[in-house]
Amino acid sequence: IMSIITSARSESLGPWLWKLEDFELIEFFEWFSEEQLEVLSLVSRYFYLLSQQEELWKTLCLRKTVVNKIANFKWKGTWRRTCLLHSSSKIPPFPYQRLSWKDIKAPRLTDKWKRCKTDLGQFDLKEQTIDKRSNLSLEDFIEQYEKQNKPVILCGMMENWKARKAWKKDSFLQKYGNVIFKTNGTTEDGKTFRMKTKDYWEYMASNCDDKPIYLFDNKFLERAPQMSSEYHILPHFSDDLFDMMEREDRPDWQWVIAGPARSGSPFHQDPHRTSAWNALLHGRKRWTLYPPDVIPPGVDEKLIDTEYYASPDVMKYYDQVYPRLSHYKKKPAPLEGILEEGEIIFVPSGWWHQVLNLTDTIAVTQNFCSPRNFRFVFQDLLSKKSVSLKKDFIRAIYPKKPYLFESFGPIEQCMKDPPASSSSSSSSSLSSSSSSVGSSSEEDEMDES
Repeated sequence: IMSIITSARSESLGPWLWKLEDFELIEFFEWFSEEQLEVLSLVSRYFYLLSQQEELWKTLCLRKTVVNKIANFKWKGTWRRTCLLHSSSKIPPFPYQRLSWKDIKAPRLTDKWKRCKTDLGQFDLKEQTIDKRSNLSLEDFIEQYEKQNKPVILCGMMENWKARKAWKKDSFLQKYGNVIFKTNGTTEDGKTFRMKTKDYWEYMASNCDDKPIYLFDNKFLERAPQMSSEYHILPHFSDDLFDMMEREDRPDWQWVIAGPARSGSPFHQDPHRTSAWNALLHGRKRWTLYPPDVIPPGVDEKLIDTEYYASPDVMKYYDQVYPRLSHYKKKPAPLEGILEEGEIIFVPSGWWHQVLNLTDTIAVTQNFCSPRNFRFVFQDLLSKKSVSLKKDFIRAIYPKKPYLFESFGPIEQCMKDPPASSSSSSSSSLSSSSSSVGSSSEEDEMDES
C-alpha cells in the first residue's frame, strides 16, 4: 500500500518535488504569484491540493496587504478569497471538480484540516481542579493563595466594571471598531502587525486557521485611553513593585487580548517569574497549569532556555499530546479549570500555563511583582545576562524597601554585571527555589499569556 501511495505522490509531483515534505512544498509555492498558482493548480492533483492551502494564501495575502506594520485587508471568509478579492472583484473558478484522492496521502495537510474542524465541546471539563472562590477577601487571598503560590479563580469580583458590558463582543466592536490594535500575527520577516478591530472581528467570526491570529496588545491604553476607566485592578493585585519604576523602564505588563475559538497560548512561564491575573469579559477559556518544577508534556526541555514557547501550538497539543497523557505516568496531573465570563484567574509565579479559547473571547491581563513573589522575580533578574532592567529595578525599589534584598547579600554585589558563567548557576538556583514552590502547591492541591 505504501509503495502505491508513494508512486501516486511521485507521479503527481514529479521526480524531484515528491522528495520534499509538504511544508517544504508550501514554502516553495510561496515564491509564485497568484496568477502562477492558478496555472500550477492545473498541473496535477497534488499541485492543485497545494495551491489551495490556506497557509499558503495567508502568506501571500499578508505580503500584499501589510504596509507599515498595519494589515489593510477586508476578510472574505478564507485567505484565498481575501487575497484574490483585495485587488479584484472576481475570483478565478476552481479548475477541477470532484477529484479523487484515495491513492494520495498528505498527513500534515490532513492533520491541519482536522485541527481546524475539531469540535471544541470535547475539551469542556467535567471536573475542575482549580479552586473557585467567590468574593475572596484580600487577607484570605494572600494567606491561602499568594503566599502558597497556588492558582485560584476569583468569582464575583468585577461586577462594578464598566467593561462587563462595554467589552461584550458587539459592544466592543461598536465602541472600538476603528482602533488599530496589535496582533500576534507575523509577516514573512517575523514582525507582528496591527489590525482595525472591525477587520479583526470579521476574521475572528469565520476563519478556519488551525493557529488563529490573536489580538494581543500591550499598548492598548495608548490607542484607546478611555479603556482605563472601564476596569480596575483589584486590591489583591495592586501591590505591584514594578509600579515604583519609571514607566519607560518597567517591562511590558498589561495587555488586552481577543481571539476566536481554537486560539490560545501554548505552555509557557511568564517573564521574570512574575505572577499574573487574567480577567475574562467575553467567552470561555480552558486553563491548564503545572507547578514550576514540573515540565508539562509536550514541552521540549532543550528549548526552554532559548524559546519563550517551547511547546506545540495549543490545537496541535490537543491533537497530538493530549490523547497520550496517560503515557506520562511520572508527571502529576495538571490543575485545570474553565474561566467563565466575569471571572479572574490568578497565575502564581513560575507556574506553567496553557490557554485554549473554547469560544470567541475578550480579556484583560496584567503581570505583577508583589513582596510575596519578589524573591523569585529578583532571582530571575539576577540570572539574566541583560542587566539594565535589574539595575533599574534595584534603583527604584531598594531605597524604599531595602529589607526585600537582605537575603541576596550586599546590594553593591547585586548591581554588578554577572560573570559569563553565572547565568547557568543562577538558573540552577532559581530552579531549586521554584521546586520548593511547586512542592508547596502540590501539598495544598495535589498543570495565556
